[in-house]
Formats: sequence, structure tokens, C-alpha cells
Amino acid sequence: MTALVSILLVLTIAHAIGLACGLAILAVERGKSVHFDLRGISAFVRELCAHLLFLGLKIGDRIRPNPCRSPHAQGSRTPVLLVPGYADGRSTMLPLASYLRTRGWGWVHVANHTPFSAPLPDLADSVAREVRRLQEASGSDQVDIGAFSMGGVLSTWAINHLNCSERVRSLVTIATPFSGTRTAVFGMRRQASDLLPDSACILDLGVPQVPATAIRSTFDTVILPVSSAELPENDPQYTNHLVHWHGHHAMLLSTEVFALVAHALDADT
Repeated sequence: MTALVSILLVLTIAHAIGLACGLAILAVERGKSVHFDLRGISAFVRELCAHLLFLGLKIGDRIRPNPCRSPHAQGSRTPVLLVPGYADGRSTMLPLASYLRTRGWGWVHVANHTPFSAPLPDLADSVAREVRRLQEASGSDQVDIGAFSMGGVLSTWAINHLNCSERVRSLVTIATPFSGTRTAVFGMRRQASDLLPDSACILDLGVPQVPATAIRSTFDTVILPVSSAELPENDPQYTNHLVHWHGHHAMLLSTEVFALVAHALDADT
């Protein structure tokens, strides 16, 4: 028991230091001094708790269930594939999946990244396979994708480069670095180098060739610059939403963000 408490304490301190460094980098990016008020402290704590919660749930990331219909289904909404981010598994997307299912979505399937470490195009191929699996299971001609962080990059690559543009009706992204992120220099997996702003993958990515909604936060310490998570404002097929005081992973526990995702997915149903 003492060993477990010690491990949790070390992990908490490590995550807190990492988050503090991220805030410092974000302050440098903005060219403004760091000033903490109650909202900032609350956002810091919520982001730290989100990190620790998802770390504890990682044991469930080994599961790869088949797509199945929810008993709470209402109507004939388009099936939804949820795609997690860098170093994340399906556990990070389960709160959003539960939110959608309880609001009537019949088919909500959460992907797991395979392999563990690979170039982005290889991981995007895995997303394309999950799109086809969900199509076959649901019998639907098209699916929607809800993606977090790197998951949005993979989904965009699958849509633009792996013949998924006809299979995907719309894309909703949360904190996705369409133009890459400078913090990828700290990533240890192969895909991290492909998330750098000047990587060949990011330069070849392009914007999604389907209607898309991008949700980003002013408190995101992972996607730098923050504008990287934004889609072109002058194109009518793209919508941008900006939220405040939500850390990168805390966005995956936010009912404000969930409501924006549900609204975007429901808009053209």
C-alpha cells in the first residue's frame, strides 16, 4: 500500500511539473505574463486530475470490442467513430461515448491505435479500417468521426489520402493540431516526429475534405500554437468553437465540449 501511494505521489508530481512547464511555454507563445486566479487554479487542477484519471483507466485500452448498437438508440443518427490522441487509448474517449449514447446515438464505436509506435500514415490506415468495420456492422453508407488531438490528424489523413472521403459524412475534432504542434519534440513514439509543424506529414495533410467542426481551448498547453487547432474561417463547410479554462485532456471530461460535439454531429442528421 505504501509503495502504491508513493507511485501515485511521484506520478502526480511529474504530471504537475509537466503541466506547469506547458503553461510556461504557452505564456511564452502568447508573450504575456502568467497570472493565476481562481479560474486558472481550477483549470490547472482539473487538467491534472484528468491526466491521473486516464492514466488509471489505461488498463482498459487493451480491449478491442466489436462495434455494437446501444440500447438507448433513438432514431437513425449516423454512426460515430471516436478516435483518441497521442499516447491515449480508448479509455480517454469513453466519457464522450457515454454522453452520446445516453442522448440517443445508437452506434458509437471507440478506436484503439495500432501499432503502438508508427508513422502517422500507418496509424491513419488503422483508423480507415475502423471506419470500414463500423460501416459493415451498422450497415450505414457513411459514418461521422469525433477525434481528439492526434486522432483528428489521423482522421484527416484517412479522409484525404486513404479514400475515406465518401465513407465519412463529417468530422468533429477536439484540440487537433492540423498545422502540427511544437510540443511534439517531447514525444518518444515514432508518430511524434510527424506531428511537428514542419514534418512532411503535416505539410501534406491538408484540411479535411468533408464538413468539419474544430473545438479548441485557450488553456491548451499541448497544442502550440493554439491556432493550429483551427480550421479556415472563410470556408462555409468548416466551423470553429473556442472554449476557455479547459486543459488539453480536461476537454474530454467537459460537458460544454460534449454539447458542442453532439450539436455538430446532430446538425445535418
